[in-house]
Order: sequence, then C-alpha cells, then structure tokens
Amino acid sequence: MRVSSREFAALTGSTCYGNTIITSATYDSRKVEKGSLFIAVKGKNTDGHEFAIEASNKGASAILISEEKKDRILPFVKKGCSVIISSDSLSCFQDYAAIVAYESGAKMIAVTGSCGKTTTKNMIASILSQVGSTAKTPGNMNSVYGLPLALMNLEKGTEFGVWELGSDKFGEIDTMTDIIHPETACITNIGISHLSSFKTRDNIAKEKGGVFLPGTRGYVLEDNDFNSYFRGLCNDLNECTLPFDEIEFKGLDGFGLTLGKERFTLPMVGRHNLKDATLAVAIARYYGATDRQIAEGLMTLTPEFGRSRVVKEGDVTVLEDCYNAAYDSVEGAIKTVSSLFWKGRKHIVLGDMRELGSESRNAHRKIGEELLKADCRNIYLYGEEIEECYDVLRSAGRDCLYTKNFDDLSAEVRKDTNKGDFILLKGSRVMEMERIYSALRRVV
Repeated sequence: MRVSSREFAALTGSTCYGNTIITSATYDSRKVEKGSLFIAVKGKNTDGHEFAIEASNKGASAILISEEKKDRILPFVKKGCSVIISSDSLSCFQDYAAIVAYESGAKMIAVTGSCGKTTTKNMIASILSQVGSTAKTPGNMNSVYGLPLALMNLEKGTEFGVWELGSDKFGEIDTMTDIIHPETACITNIGISHLSSFKTRDNIAKEKGGVFLPGTRGYVLEDNDFNSYFRGLCNDLNECTLPFDEIEFKGLDGFGLTLGKERFTLPMVGRHNLKDATLAVAIARYYGATDRQIAEGLMTLTPEFGRSRVVKEGDVTVLEDCYNAAYDSVEGAIKTVSSLFWKGRKHIVLGDMRELGSESRNAHRKIGEELLKADCRNIYLYGEEIEECYDVLRSAGRDCLYTKNFDDLSAEVRKDTNKGDFILLKGSRVMEMERIYSALRRVV
C-alpha cells in the first residue's frame, strides 16, 4: 500500500486536511507506526474515534474519521498527520479497498459457507499459486473490517485473489462482494453455525447466497441441500462431486489420493477436508490448473493453528482442531479418532459449540450420542452448553468428566494422560481449548 492522503481522499470522495504518504492501515491505535492510516470506526465495545488523537500522537501519517466526529478531533491532531473526513469512515475505507481490488486486475475468487472456509481458501490459493501469482486472505481476516485490510497488500498484476468471506450479520456478504466483485465463488456448506444471529438455516443460506453476483460462476457440493435455492441465484452453478479416483486413509498423515495419473498425500486429517478439496480442485481446473499442479498445491499445504493440525506436545500427540466447532466438524473429528489406529490411549477433550442458538441443545445431545460410539479411553467435557452432551453420556452409563472450570479440566487431563497418548482437542474459539497445552507439558 502506498498512496498520498489527498489521493486517497480524491478517490473516495472525502475531504482531506494535509498531505502525507500512507503505507499501511490499521483500526488498532496500538499498531500505529510511521506511515500508518488509522481508520477510526465504531465497534461492538469501543469507538475508534476515541483513540484518533492518540494515533496521531504515535506517528500516524493520517487518520480517517467520520464527519460527525471532526469537531472533537480535528483541532487536536498532531502536526504532520493528515486528517481524512468522510460521512462514514468504514464505508470510505471499503470504497478504497474496492478500488485497489479493481486496479489489481486479479481474477477474484470468493469463499464462504458455515465452516471449512479457511481450509478451502488455502487449498485454492495453494493450487493457483502453481499457475500464477496469487494473493489470499491472510489468517482469518474475513470480515467487513478484515477484508479491506487484507486487500491493502494486493499488488497490481496479481493474477488470482482468493478471499474468505465470513458473516454473523445480515448484509455483510453483500458488502464484501461489492468490494471484490468475485468472478468465481463457492459456498462450502450451510450448517447451524451462527444460528444465534440468523435464527434459521434458510436465513444463513440467504446471507451466504449474496456471494453470487450476476455473472459470477458458482461452485457448491452436490450434497448441499440448498442447491435448488442457489440455482435461482446463480446462472452458472456447478455442483461438485469427489474428483479423486482412489482415497486411502493414512491416519495422522492425512489421505493418499489419486487424481488422474497423479498419486499424492493430502496432509489434512478428517474426511471433511476431502469436501473442501473437491471445491478447490473444481475451481482450480476452471482456471487451467493441471492435475500435476493440483497435486503440488494440495500436498504442500500446511495446516494452520486450530484447523486439524497435528501437534506434538511433549510426549503426547494432539489433533488440534479448536479454532472453531460446529456439529458437523465435531462429529467428523470424533469419527476420525475412532478410525485411528493408535498404540497408546486415545482421549477426547471437547468444549462448547457456541453460536448455535435454538439448535444448541439438540446439537450437543447428538454429539453425546456420537461419543457413545467413540473408540477412546477418556472423554472430557468443558463449558456451559456441553452439559447437554454430558447428560446423554451419564444417562447411558458412560464415564466421563464434565466441568465448567478449566483448571479442573487441565488437572484431570494431566492426571489421566500418559506418554504416547493421543488427544483430540476440539471446541469453539471462545473456549480457548489450546490452554490445555500447559498441562500436557507436565505429563510424565
């Protein structure tokens, strides 16, 4: 990113006081550095305008504020810091991001859905990087706030841009598709994540369906039960089936796959990753990727934190799948543990599945029923909502630990775990299940 504050203002129809060079952008005043544009936006808990003067004092090159706040901020801004004023600071920054996206010339690919977005995005980007220069959403910057920031690193001449779109409010997918105008888009699935916000799966489908603009080429899995609805939104909807000729389960090494004449290993644990790969292969083929390039892209993937990553913690092996949790992914993780041959003992540590709204009770009880069939030594349950799961196990006479206290959970896991054991660690992000590692380091 490199733009003058006056050019930024001219491109977005804003007013600018001063003229400085902007080389980065942030919403967080703590991350302001020389060259930064500080975007003052009102969030859930704080209003960034309260930190605009602080950002100026810390050396920001420019601050972007809303018109209604200018009288409280403009007179106190440090000399040498430009002030850009718009009717709405977030919308202004999104407008600039849209200009960056357009001027890059990149073929834009959007990935959304209830779960599997990040893995699918990474798979698509890894394959397409074998074809041409490729940019992607870093980490989980998939919101109306994060996407514009991610686009600031998009360079002109990049061939492909692969962007993850998340949403927990109506209209957010529309906002992000207006920024990137995707040529191609896929929906991984429609689950029950975020039911607390959207109330019904129909509403989730309507929100996610906003990714299909007129002219967008769409991709979904053949078994998506909302495909008839999506066909009404997308004139070029492709329903995908598994493209692999052979699939071999290789335990914690992932899956051995055959694609045409190519034989390779996908280093991702859990069958749900095969569905993500199905979408990635279909999109990559549309953009001209060969089977060899697809194999190279998939076999060189590195799982990110909390997303089916295998971790050695001391002498204990952990399947770390704790970035998020929805019914489908928890069920799949339990089945993965059951199918895994392991010389030591296997343990399952689960935290709450959050944001499920009215489906929370039923989803947790169904996970309890799945746990009754699980091939493992010990089951540990932590949280408020997962008590429903515990009730199912207790009623069936299945021993397990249930607690609402993380210290108690850690103590019991440490006490019951031996060297050479295997642990599934799963739960919603807010549960911070990775805290269990400190206990595992003391396993003897």
